[in-house]
Amino acid sequence: MIVRLPLESISLEFQDSDCLDFEKCHEYMETVRAGRPLLPVHVYYDGHTYRLFDGFHRIAALRELGSTEVEAEITEGSREDMEARFREGLADIRKDLRKPAAEG
Repeated sequence: MIVRLPLESISLEFQDSDCLDFEKCHEYMETVRAGRPLLPVHVYYDGHTYRLFDGFHRIAALRELGSTEVEAEITEGSREDMEARFREGLADIRKDLRKPAAEG
């Protein structure tokens, strides 16, 4: 389900802001300034807290532009569910990196 959420309602606890790529944030800012939409961010919601899973650079860009809301895809689940999905994604990436180039 995709809804509009206030930026202030989304917890960014899952990624340290030191990991932000400012060039990527600026690209997203230019996209918004040009009137083009950003993809929705992805949050996990446990009934109390919206935790950002994917979209840290989009959130940073929107905040910098003074936006107060973002479109978000919501997945019901706990922080543990989110962390498990993240580990699954890392495992998939590792598998892909181990494939010989001819297979990839």
